[in-house]
Amino acid sequence: MANTPQTNFPMKASLSTTEPARVGSVCSHLDILQSNKILHDGPPYANGEIHIGHGYNKVLKDIYARANGAVMIPGWDCHGLPIENAAKKDKSTLPLLEKCRAIANKYADTHRASFRRLGVLMDPKSYKTMDNSHKLMEYNALKILNQKGFLVRQNKPVHYCNKDRTVLAFSELEHKTVKDTSISFLFETHQNVYILCWTTTPWSIPANQAVGFSPKIQYVKFQHNNKTVIASKSFAERNSLQYKNISISELENLTYTSHFLNLQCKLIEFNVEDTKGTGFVHLAPSHGEDDFLFCKENNILPNTSSYQFTKNLCESTLNNQLSLESNAGLEQSSTGVIAFLQERGLVFDIKPIEHDVSICWRCKTPTIRVALMQTFINFQNEIPNIIEVAKKIRFIPAHSKNRFMSFLGNRTEWCISRQRKWGVPIPYIKNTLTNEEFFLDNLTDEEFLNWDNYVCKDGYEKINEIVDVWFDSGVSHRMFKSQIDVVIEGTDQHRGWFQSSHILSVLLGNNVLLGNNVLLGNNVLLGNNEPFSKTIITHGFVLDGDGEKQSKSKGNTVSPETLCNSYGADVFRLWVLSQSLERDAKISDSAMKDVSDSYRKIRNNIRYLLGNLHDEDKECKLIPSENTLKKINDAKALMNLCLVEDFDPSKLYSGIVKFSHELSAWFDDLKEVLYEGAYDAPERRQIQVDFRALLNFYQEFCFIVLPFTYEEVKEYL
Repeated sequence: MANTPQTNFPMKASLSTTEPARVGSVCSHLDILQSNKILHDGPPYANGEIHIGHGYNKVLKDIYARANGAVMIPGWDCHGLPIENAAKKDKSTLPLLEKCRAIANKYADTHRASFRRLGVLMDPKSYKTMDNSHKLMEYNALKILNQKGFLVRQNKPVHYCNKDRTVLAFSELEHKTVKDTSISFLFETHQNVYILCWTTTPWSIPANQAVGFSPKIQYVKFQHNNKTVIASKSFAERNSLQYKNISISELENLTYTSHFLNLQCKLIEFNVEDTKGTGFVHLAPSHGEDDFLFCKENNILPNTSSYQFTKNLCESTLNNQLSLESNAGLEQSSTGVIAFLQERGLVFDIKPIEHDVSICWRCKTPTIRVALMQTFINFQNEIPNIIEVAKKIRFIPAHSKNRFMSFLGNRTEWCISRQRKWGVPIPYIKNTLTNEEFFLDNLTDEEFLNWDNYVCKDGYEKINEIVDVWFDSGVSHRMFKSQIDVVIEGTDQHRGWFQSSHILSVLLGNNVLLGNNVLLGNNVLLGNNEPFSKTIITHGFVLDGDGEKQSKSKGNTVSPETLCNSYGADVFRLWVLSQSLERDAKISDSAMKDVSDSYRKIRNNIRYLLGNLHDEDKECKLIPSENTLKKINDAKALMNLCLVEDFDPSKLYSGIVKFSHELSAWFDDLKEVLYEGAYDAPERRQIQVDFRALLNFYQEFCFIVLPFTYEEVKEYL
């Protein structure tokens, strides 16, 4: 009788229906995460269901953690505007902050369950940026930054989101090209000549405090509507005007009265371009960074009423109750300002223009610059050290280092204050008589945690601001007693979490900020010249099959839950393994079916091994053959290279697929010995010993990459 394979291990996986029952056992192996390696989990935002990017990232982390025995404490970013806005829509009578906390807790729990469904080992310990221990850690960080002189209060233009009504940091900005209105308009000088200025932000003209010119530009006079007008020679020539050259000295003593504030103003040197515009630019230090800097050099500071005046003007006189705090308001404010100038015969020209503007990364609307008193971390003098320390980080892929370093080199300060409620407070108070501001570094834990209820002594008032959420997560690595070994996130974190963590790590140095909820590591404190993480691994975004960004409006999104229901978590995990870190990942039914075929090959091989081991001699003293050991050792070496020594998952995927196909072909050559000889023939027993070794290897691989299949196979051993 033929010795045919015998096993109840099903050929058809039916993963979508069988996996849910195995979630508990799949996620129970926390005992293997006992190495000294720390994989720090960059916290996802707890404000909704997980999306495909979350699933891709967390499975990559889980594969790394399982392969390296690395400790990974799950974390959640809990503060910020989206949760606060969602809480405001809740009509219940609960206080706002309690609503925010409930939303964050709800989605953190939802995330945990969703990640477990993907087979991710979720340590029962976790960190949330809204935890009291984390908030106190942030207060300690603020105190250290203040003591070292990095924490400063400044009144200067910052990026402000009209829609979200809050200040934005550099890392929260994106850029796009928009169509706008440019205007050439006149200032009448006290010397009876007119200066022709150019701007792309007519709404900011009410805040004008100076006019900028360049000594490198040749200026001319020409006549326009019975007015003597001064502009650049290139402007006059572009517009075919008859003109007369003038000297720079004729500009230096010109003065004028601003249109709206009635300020006595002058012309100052500025970096004016001569390739467009009029050769003069209107300067509003309340609304432009360069305007602010050049005006400051000339002892012209933002007028305390400038922004409020602009805002009030746009809300009432010119804009029919619309404000600056909406894009429609900005557009109508510009229209109102232009109409005001036209009534007085001060508009020379109006033209459409396309130019690049900064936009809010959340709502995608253009930002404006507004001079507001804000809290900054100023690290201009530390840039050389910040860059030098970053050189010690190992980057995977290697070329991603260039992107990270380019972002670091473009920053000298960080505006960390936000005008919101839901977050960690920055405890400043102000003297109501002198307007002096003071950072309170002597609050008790209870006073800081209950800052909303803090009562100032007479003559002082609280400044109600919270820290940027990037500060929240940026100090999270200080929960650990030693340097982080690795972080794994998307490429967008080069300008986000990686950057904030690295900057804070260098500025804080070896000061201890340990939280009370997570204390891991070997007590080797982070030195002043060591980066927060030894290794930074980045991966691309998840696009659709055509390489397009996934969005609900396009209808091309796919959720991890949908993929689990259609293909199973193990097939999704195998797809994750197949993706190169060098580029964005593409996901589609076609791609998933290709990976399903690879999974099926692996599964069929495992089934074949199990079927031929049904009557193995467990007391057999034979050892695996040299040829089989070589196959296994080569495969193990590849797995170690791709997941431990380096991190190149797609290379392992290609290797395991090739290994499985070659193994399947080898199985065909063994059928005669396996099926037709005596069941206990030495040749057959040798093959069974080889098969046992191969099955053990597959189980090692499955434990890391296909944990649901690993648990299923265990049931048939």
